[in-house]
Amino acid sequence: MERLVFNEAPDRTELTGVVIGDVHGPLAVLSHGSAMRFCQRSYVDIGHELADRGVSLLSGETRGHDIAALHRRGDDFVGGGGAFERFDESVRDCDAWLRYAHDAGAAQVIAMGHSMGGTKTVLALSAGAAADALVLLSPAVSWPANAERIAIARDMIDQGRGDELMPPRSDAPPWNLISAATLAQRFDLIESVFASPGGPWSRIDIPTLVLFGAGEDDVDGDLDALTSARASGQRLDCRVIDNADHEFRGAEARVADVVAEWLSDVLAPVPTAEPQPA
Repeated sequence: MERLVFNEAPDRTELTGVVIGDVHGPLAVLSHGSAMRFCQRSYVDIGHELADRGVSLLSGETRGHDIAALHRRGDDFVGGGGAFERFDESVRDCDAWLRYAHDAGAAQVIAMGHSMGGTKTVLALSAGAAADALVLLSPAVSWPANAERIAIARDMIDQGRGDELMPPRSDAPPWNLISAATLAQRFDLIESVFASPGGPWSRIDIPTLVLFGAGEDDVDGDLDALTSARASGQRLDCRVIDNADHEFRGAEARVADVVAEWLSDVLAPVPTAEPQPA
């Protein structure tokens, strides 16, 4: 069973998502990567594979979907998308989808995030969003140092030009657009979530599974950063999927195998009602 669902963020921004499977069983709530979409093919394929293994998927968009987008907020329309994302707002979108899952009656809610969606999901959980377990798919743990670009962004912000697009880079494709404010916020968010002592990552107190594709850059460095910043006593399991890239294209079944098996180990069985005598 697959159906579109609709939700609202706290500021009334309208959000769209898809549920694959039955919302009343174990339900993974996926937050997509920056400038990606809730209906990304790899997400849908992972959802189908998970549903075959008894775990449903709710893939919900945040206002950071696509490079640029138009969002309805109440009676108004506002600009958004990955190039203009404000992370304090999109983190609340992650929280709104987790609340949707609880309100829909999911037996168990598994927070799940891919790439920047994983970083935002960690931030939402550390701020009070509720889930029974956490699965991170290639989370954005670090960002290559680019002090010159960050300095340009901060200078533009100081000049009141934070909503303007950054000057183009000669080594980037023409569609790689981002505003100065979004660039600076993205850098600050990634640095603060996983790297800062006592930061949001160290406050996650639910079982956590992290998956990376073996074909990604600096997987070992990201795994070292994750494990060293995790508070002792909190369950953290890490896996690297062979022959997989950042999006896990072609490896969806293996991802679902690992996730479903791990969830069967960490989630308590849902009690069933005893049959009543006739």
